[in-house]
Amino acid sequence: MHIPDLSRHAGKWLLLAGATVLFTVLFEAIGLPASLFMGPMAAGILLGASGFQYSITLPFTLGAQGIVGCMLAASISFGALGPLLKSWPLFAGVVVVILVASSAVGLMMTRWQILPGTTAIWGTSPGGALPMILMAETYGGDPRLVAFMQYLRISCIAVVGSIIAHFYLHAAAISIPAPVWFPAFHGLALAETAGLAIIGALFGEWLGVPSGALLMPLVLGVGLRSFDLIDIELPRWLIASSYAVLGWNIGLRFTRPILIYAVRLLPQILLAIAGLMLFCGALAVVLARTLNIDLLTAYLATSPGGFDSMAIIAASSKADISFVMTLQTFRFVMSMFLAPVLARSVVRFMAGIPSDGAPLP
Repeated sequence: MHIPDLSRHAGKWLLLAGATVLFTVLFEAIGLPASLFMGPMAAGILLGASGFQYSITLPFTLGAQGIVGCMLAASISFGALGPLLKSWPLFAGVVVVILVASSAVGLMMTRWQILPGTTAIWGTSPGGALPMILMAETYGGDPRLVAFMQYLRISCIAVVGSIIAHFYLHAAAISIPAPVWFPAFHGLALAETAGLAIIGALFGEWLGVPSGALLMPLVLGVGLRSFDLIDIELPRWLIASSYAVLGWNIGLRFTRPILIYAVRLLPQILLAIAGLMLFCGALAVVLARTLNIDLLTAYLATSPGGFDSMAIIAASSKADISFVMTLQTFRFVMSMFLAPVLARSVVRFMAGIPSDGAPLP
């Protein structure tokens, strides 16, 4: 009877955990956005490209997606609904323009066969990065390249936003409070959150809803919170654990050929990011002059980056954080529901176009 070498397996997983801690601490130190996700993903990429052939089993990924769905439900602020209801045509118009611009960039990259399938649409979509990555595979995108594009864009936008806030408008330096890893928590709220994540993820998977393990806890969480029927409790260690599972799940899929492929695409991806940033910057100038608001507020509100990064910059500067977060939240919600529609449209559009591009490694 074959007995597996448990020490060898344990050693590899310890190596993965150690690399994860190292990358996460490094990314945190340099202020890289989403370091709790990017650290595990970078560790997975390093080991995956080196021949590490293990993967994360489905129950763990479903549970992690459920936790992220709960986190997204908790991040949707009901306080933003007041300004949104008063000025919804304006917000809707700005968001639609941003989505159309990002979709146009993604469609051009797809049409020119820079990226396979719907990958470019998901990679350029200005919604939440992690939801776009998780939903991409369901609609024919490559989650590895989507992750590469999404977090490269978020990093570029966060750096530019910080520079604008600090130098152009002479805003105060951005300070981030030290995270509390093991805070005091309410046992009932944590149990409710765990139940929402597990039941919602399983229900979404059972229904066969695309990315249901993420979307069902999100929808249920928003509904339950709107009637004060649940308190979502998410200590940092739980979020970090979920991010680690999802980061490993993507990073470990990288092989040496796909990593080389992604690096070769770097100039085209950076050009697409720069074009989208310039377009949103021009839109911010128009918005600032139309509404007579400061340019930093307009830039952060229209910026196609992560709304957590934009919130930190807005809260630490002279920007109107309520305006920024209202527009960012509205864009996030619209992206979640419109990105699948856009992806299906791209599939239908590209169906009649012969492909002569190089296959994905």
